[in-house]
Amino acid sequence: MSAVIGSSFQKGTKVSDLLKKINGAQEAGKPISVGIDDRSRPYMDHTVAAWTDGPPSSTVVWLFSGADPDGHHWRRFTFSKVGPWRYELACFPTPFTNMADALSPGIPPSGRRH
Repeated sequence: MSAVIGSSFQKGTKVSDLLKKINGAQEAGKPISVGIDDRSRPYMDHTVAAWTDGPPSSTVVWLFSGADPDGHHWRRFTFSKVGPWRYELACFPTPFTNMADALSPGIPPSGRRH
């Protein structure tokens, strides 16, 4: 788990601003590099709503819920470790209708609660 990424989360921060804050930040004396999965690019205007650390058996180190600008939908975002000091941001594009379900990897959007 990256403490630098975890300490960068702030509710209401745009995803694009979060990436600017993390990319190049120092972790153990080395700069962090964050790539962006192409499917995530349309969702950079979402804002951070809530976050949690990733499962220990996964490359996902942080998982967060991003609120759509319409205020009625949330998407699941992940930071995955892809190498030393290298992470990738990915987004599950199907929207959830509440903030909590976006943080629950086992809940598919079709099973969401209203």
